[in-house]
Amino acid sequence: MRRRRSLVALASLVVAGGALAAAFGLRPANGGSGPAAASGRAGIARIPGMTLVHSSGVGSSVCAGMKGEFRVSAWCTAAKLRGGRYQAWILTTAFDQGDRYSVPARFARGHPGPAVVTDQWLRLASPRQAQRLLREPDFDKSYTGRPVAAVNGGVARRLPPLAYPDQTEIEFYWASGATVVNVNVIGAHLTVGEAQRIARLARPR
Repeated sequence: MRRRRSLVALASLVVAGGALAAAFGLRPANGGSGPAAASGRAGIARIPGMTLVHSSGVGSSVCAGMKGEFRVSAWCTAAKLRGGRYQAWILTTAFDQGDRYSVPARFARGHPGPAVVTDQWLRLASPRQAQRLLREPDFDKSYTGRPVAAVNGGVARRLPPLAYPDQTEIEFYWASGATVVNVNVIGAHLTVGEAQRIARLARPR
């Protein structure tokens, strides 16, 4: 649970399954016509079999909202976002049946594998800041979750099924230059390999 709060703090966003609609006022980014492209900006360009339902910029202090939840180091307080991007994707078959911002557990069980994907790109002042963020004790160790195989030299965890009952959520973080990339993959009977394949779609621009 604390790990999810760290994601909220880092981007000043609320990313929690069915709460996506209320938090963002989400609208289908491609009219529900199938997989969408990200128009040349940071983010995932395309996920086969999934529909992009939200894409927006992110602009806030990396440490916004962290006070009271984490020990805020002098380094973290000084770190500022230089820009960012947030996206949310949903299984196209779920979108076609009327689901927009989360996939019901029953439907997900009938469609094993990735069902919801969120990705964030947080550009910091320097590559050194991005690497230090991943090494911050309050970033990497103050949450529940079981470590799994990461991608691109980052960190990854299988999160407890709190926001998505009966589904698996795997979260990836890594640094690419001055950018910290975060990808969350949620689905029923989801394997680490399937989640890794989705995460690797978030290639540096």
